[in-house]
Amino acid sequence: MNEGQATLKDLAEHLGISISTVSRALKNHPDVNANTKKKVLQLAKKLDYEPNLLALNLLKKHSNLIGVIVPKLSYHLYAMAISGIEEVVEKEGFHLMICQTNESYEKEVAILKEFNAIRPAGFLISLSSKTTNFDHLRQLQKKEIPLVLFNRDCHEIEASKVIIDNKKAAYRAVMHLRKQGFKKIAFLGGPKNVQISNQRIEGYKLALQELSIKINADFIQHADFTREDAINKTNSLLSIKNKPEAIIAFSDQMAISAILTIKKAGYSIPADIAIMGFNNEPGDLLMEPTLTSIDQPSFEMGQKSAGVLLKQIKGKREVIIEVLHSKLIERNSTDKL
Repeated sequence: MNEGQATLKDLAEHLGISISTVSRALKNHPDVNANTKKKVLQLAKKLDYEPNLLALNLLKKHSNLIGVIVPKLSYHLYAMAISGIEEVVEKEGFHLMICQTNESYEKEVAILKEFNAIRPAGFLISLSSKTTNFDHLRQLQKKEIPLVLFNRDCHEIEASKVIIDNKKAAYRAVMHLRKQGFKKIAFLGGPKNVQISNQRIEGYKLALQELSIKINADFIQHADFTREDAINKTNSLLSIKNKPEAIIAFSDQMAISAILTIKKAGYSIPADIAIMGFNNEPGDLLMEPTLTSIDQPSFEMGQKSAGVLLKQIKGKREVIIEVLHSKLIERNSTDKL
């Protein structure tokens, strides 16, 4: 026997007992006498025996691992959500496998396939911005593997979801800016296929309609999640002859890129152009001026998502939709009055 490669069969043959007795001894089963347990444990330690987790997972149909797949771990929202998830699942004896797609559909599919090979108990997924085909999620559902989508919505899949009130949040953002005296309000959105960005645009448009402000198509720009594109789209807004007085950005990271671009163009914030974002990240307080933002309950989102998934793992497979409430955090970047 080579150390570190011992199996239950090896231990059993060495001690002259059955494999089932070795297995029960390692689990401290009361049916095995103390002397036998001692011999089994001593030999297991000597040979650095480790249980075959894949074989155990096959026996009990799933592991005690939960797969968490997010677009980017560097996004503050996901860091907080993962902390919330971990707090809930570890109390139930589960652990997390966490991976980021870097906003790639192909990587999302590959990660899901690799994770699925070790039979996780379930998945918590926030889709990449490039995901427009959802067959990989349908495959999970076909295999009856518990799945909860969080933060980024997906109308094409009938699955449990935990999201925020995106439409209402953007509506509230427009109303705040109008109250501050701004009328020409632009929206710097995410990619067109990111559904929560489109929901926010719906809320933006609804608010403008209620305020009897004509919707200007040039005031709605879609940027991908790179700094370069956020800068380019901000410059597009600044190049409009009758440029906007205020910009609502899809995220605080986009808003920060917009602030740097606006300042570089020689404009003052908020005197010339106001700016606000989403996520309420810690860096918002370090900006000059400090950034007004929509606070999303990301830690709670993680807790709720984990709670819904655990219900599914325990056999409750009904579709649950949780919509969490956001709140507007007012700071200097919109304080024109």
